[in-house]
Amino acid sequence: MDRPFVITDMNKIHRDPENGEKTIAATLARFNANRYFLPPISYQLSPLDSIFMNLKHRLWKRDIHHIEELKDLMIRNMNEIMRETTDVYFRDVLTNLEKSKMNENL
Repeated sequence: MDRPFVITDMNKIHRDPENGEKTIAATLARFNANRYFLPPISYQLSPLDSIFMNLKHRLWKRDIHHIEELKDLMIRNMNEIMRETTDVYFRDVLTNLEKSKMNENL
């Protein structure tokens, strides 16, 4: 039987012995599981990481006093970010597909 595995990112809680590392290590030992880390920046694997990082930067240090104001800012910024990010992401996907197709024809 194959061993189970856990994939984590490089977030501090996944590496810090004083926080989450003890819990993760205990869980891995309990289930005799392997552990793998995602690359430090894995936007290619999850464009959502890029989207939320971008949103955080756009909202950082804004003077927001009401939840409705926050909602409006989030919606407006998320729509812009989604357009920008998906355009880039799918353009990269198409470029890679085209390259792989050209390599097949060689």
